[in-house]
Amino acid sequence: MNGIKGRWIKNYVLIPIIVLLSVEIFFIYFVKDYYYDLIKANLTKRVEISATFYNKYLSDKDAFFEDSIRRLYNEFSMEDLVETQIVDNAGKVLYTSSGLEILERVNTNDYQQALNRKVGYYVGEYFNGEKVMIVSMPLYFQDRVSGVIRSITTLEKADDIVSKYIRISLLVSLIIMGIMIVLSNIFSKSIIKPISEISRVSKLYANGDFTERIDKKYNDEIGELTDSINYMASEISKIQDLKNDFISSISHELRTPLTAINGWSETLLTGKLSDKEELETGLKIIDRETKRLYGLVEELLDFSRIERHDLKLEVKDINLIELLDEVGKIFYKRSKIEGINIVLNNKIDKPHIKGDYNRLKQVLINVIDNGFKFNKNNGYIKIEVDGKGDYVRIFIEDSGVGINAEDIRKVKEKFYKGNSNINGSGLGLSISNEIVMLHGGSLDIESKINKGTRVIIKLKRKLN
Repeated sequence: MNGIKGRWIKNYVLIPIIVLLSVEIFFIYFVKDYYYDLIKANLTKRVEISATFYNKYLSDKDAFFEDSIRRLYNEFSMEDLVETQIVDNAGKVLYTSSGLEILERVNTNDYQQALNRKVGYYVGEYFNGEKVMIVSMPLYFQDRVSGVIRSITTLEKADDIVSKYIRISLLVSLIIMGIMIVLSNIFSKSIIKPISEISRVSKLYANGDFTERIDKKYNDEIGELTDSINYMASEISKIQDLKNDFISSISHELRTPLTAINGWSETLLTGKLSDKEELETGLKIIDRETKRLYGLVEELLDFSRIERHDLKLEVKDINLIELLDEVGKIFYKRSKIEGINIVLNNKIDKPHIKGDYNRLKQVLINVIDNGFKFNKNNGYIKIEVDGKGDYVRIFIEDSGVGINAEDIRKVKEKFYKGNSNINGSGLGLSISNEIVMLHGGSLDIESKINKGTRVIIKLKRKLN
C-alpha cells in the first residue's frame, strides 16, 4: 500500500467510497424520517381534530368523564388502519376503535407527555410486539386532564417501503463502488505498468546498458517521460561512443609524438650521429612533437576546467587588430608552406574590447587551424572584423571542403571529429565555443560542401 497503487486507492478510491457511504447513510435516515414524519403528521392531525372537538364541545356536557367519552366515541367512525384509543388518567384503556379489550395499563412516553398537557409521541413495540407509532393528546374534563386520546398505527408497511428504498440505494451504491474500483484498477495499471517498465529500463541504464528502449503506449505525460528517457539514452549512447572514439583518438594522438620523441631520443643517446644537420633535424622533431603534446594536454586541462565550471578569464583591454596580427604571424610560415593565403580585412573603427587575451587567441588559432586542415590547394582564409553597438564580430572564412548539414550541428560537441584521419582531440571547437560564451558572445558556423566554411565569432565589447 506504500506504492502508487496504494496511494491511488487511499486517495481516489477510499475517499469517494467513504463519501458515497456517507451519502447512503444520510439517504437512509432521510427516507426513514420522511415517511415517519408523514405518518406522524397524519396521526397528529387526526388526534388533534378529535381532542379539539371533545375539549370544545363535549367536556362540560356530562357529570362523568366516561359519559362524555361515550359521546366522543359515538361521534367518530374509526374503521381504517389507524386505531384510536381513549385512556383515563390511571392508564386504563376505556375505548378502542378496534373493539379489542386491552387489560394492560398504558404507561408509554406519549401517554405521560399527554398527561403533562403536551402532544405525546412514541415509536416502539405495542402490546402484541408489533412496531407502532403513537401520537397522544390530553382530554380535559371540568378543567383538568382526565384522560388521553391516542392514535396508533403500525409501521410495518412504512418499514417495508423504507427497506425497499434502502435495498435499491445500497444496490446502486455497490454498483457505483464496483465500477469505481474496476476503473481505478484499470487506470492505476495504465500508470503503474509503464512506470515499472521505466524503472526496469532505468536500472539497465544505471548499469551502463543503453541498448534497450521503453515502448511508448500513451500520448500523455508518461508518454512524454518515455520519449525523454529514450532520447536521453540515445544521447548518452552517442556520448559514450564519442568518448570511446575520443579515448582511441587521443591515445593515437599521444602515441604518435611520443613514438617520434622516443625514437629520436634513443638515437641521440647512442651518440652515433656525426652529421650536424641530421642532429638538428632530430632536435626539431622532438621540439615540434613536444609542443604538440603540450597542446593536447592543455586541451584536456581546459576540457576538465569547463566540466568543473572552473575556467577563469583574465579580463583586460584588448586591441582586436593587434591580436589578429599576432595570430596571422603565427600562421605566416605555414601559409607559405601549404600555399594558403591569409587575408585580414578590418572594418572596425574602435577595435578595443574587454576580454581574456590568451583565451581569445586560443579560439582564433583553433578556428584558423581548422581552416588550414580542411582547405584546398591554393586556397584562402579571409578574416574580417566589424562592430555594431555593444558587440564586435569576427568572420573567418575558408575555401575548404565544407561541412555536411548533418555534421554542422555536431562540430561544437565534445569529442566530435568530422574526419577521424585528421589530427586532433575533437575538443578544440567545443572549448572555443565555451570560451566565447564566457565572453558573453556566440560562435556560429555556416558551411556548404565544396564551397567552404564561415565561422562567425560575436563578442561583447564590455563584460559584466
